[in-house]
Amino acid sequence: MAATGIGERIDTLLDDHTYDVMLPPWDGEPAGVLAFARDVEADRSLRRALIESRQRYKDFAACASDVLWETDADGRFTFVSPGGALGFAANELVGRPADGLCVPGSRRALTDPFRAEVPVADQAMSLITAADGRAEVLISALPVFADGVLAGARGVWRDVTADHAREAELVGLRRREHAIAQIVGAMRDEADVGAMLT
Repeated sequence: MAATGIGERIDTLLDDHTYDVMLPPWDGEPAGVLAFARDVEADRSLRRALIESRQRYKDFAACASDVLWETDADGRFTFVSPGGALGFAANELVGRPADGLCVPGSRRALTDPFRAEVPVADQAMSLITAADGRAEVLISALPVFADGVLAGARGVWRDVTADHAREAELVGLRRREHAIAQIVGAMRDEADVGAMLT
């Protein structure tokens, strides 16, 4: 195979491997062409594996009921699960300060999970929804360092608003049952009908 110019590159398949071949002309004696070949199959396999891994991660993130997020060193969202969160689309949250979602005074711990310097596990917080409502969440986060400097945080939050509503409803039912039990007990123990009604 003749080279048509200096540094011409030809990809050829030999022995089930892909090679990057360079055929520069040789001006020495005898005149001809030098051939340099480099096996690039490992590079291609690594690239394919990275693409598959990234697609797998994107699929898991899209299917997750929890919200995956990442912030930069300034506490602004750089990534939010593709489905969005709190009624916001993902692109509405990216670039927005995460602290702006926190209901004032709702943080029950000293650590800001969106600027976490240490790992945070299941920290309860209240966040503002797109409809100006309130969502109760449990947040876990890990700090992200670049060259030893805090570069942001990555984490996940789980919306437990419905769980809190069910718990509050159960507490109300228990109180009502307790009150009814006290009334029935007082009526049962009272012999005088007038006092019973009182």
